[in-house]
Amino acid sequence: MAPTATPVPTPAVGLNVTTAVPGEALVGAGTVPDTAQAYRLCLLPNSGWTIGGSYAGSCLLQQSFTTPTNAFSGVALGPAPVPGAYDLLLLGPGSTIAAAADASAAAGLVVAGATEVPIGGRAGLFGLALLVAAGAWVLLRQFR
Repeated sequence: MAPTATPVPTPAVGLNVTTAVPGEALVGAGTVPDTAQAYRLCLLPNSGWTIGGSYAGSCLLQQSFTTPTNAFSGVALGPAPVPGAYDLLLLGPGSTIAAAADASAAAGLVVAGATEVPIGGRAGLFGLALLVAAGAWVLLRQFR
């Protein structure tokens, strides 16, 4: 009986979110074909990518890592950048594009403007409105 070959996993990469707000933590996960190699996650502006091609540009966020198993997770990339459309690349040896969160023209990550009011969310906004109303009430009583 001949030995069977162990299948090599197809490289894949993704983020913990597909939409984010600036500053939100970004964490990568996926699979690599060779655990003996070092890899790099690279977040960059959205474009179209060729798997197997080379990437020589710079990254907005990047994180190098090795993994003892083909599957990896929990690779902290950093905080989400300013609003815009981005892609995540998994770069292998020689900066070869092993995988992309979205290799097409579509964005793998969309960072939108801040959605929360910075003074404590909706409860903070309600409290501020009450404070302004109370101040207006005091002023109106004083000028009667």
